[in-house]
Amino acid sequence: MKNLYVAATSQHVGKTTTTLGLVANFNEKGLRTGYCKPVGQQHVTINGITADKDAVLFSEVTGFEINPDLHSPVIIGRGITKDFQDHPDHYHFEEKLLAAKKVLSEQYDIVVYEGTGHPGVGSIVNLSNAGLPKFLKQE
Repeated sequence: MKNLYVAATSQHVGKTTTTLGLVANFNEKGLRTGYCKPVGQQHVTINGITADKDAVLFSEVTGFEINPDLHSPVIIGRGITKDFQDHPDHYHFEEKLLAAKKVLSEQYDIVVYEGTGHPGVGSIVNLSNAGLPKFLKQE
């Protein structure tokens, strides 16, 4: 089965709710279903673990133990975009995404990736919602 990438044309239109429904449905059908928020904008720290807020929500609702390296590999927090522009060699976002994809693909029958915000989010660090699905398809 192929993996899915859930994206939308704007923020606050139901990407997280749709993704949660897909994951729950696939699990009910007997598929081992993984979740990943490849690029997140809003993060929280719980028990010393920092991850995108949606990845934390998914871990709580669906019962998996969150591993930020897998479920929330890139967080674009305050100051990251400016620093990335000044020092792109300090960041290894693409490698982090591919490493997470590799492990998740080995562990699950299907992985549902949840986009963030609108199609252009992440473009300043070369990881836009519009380009991520194609990027994640590569081997």
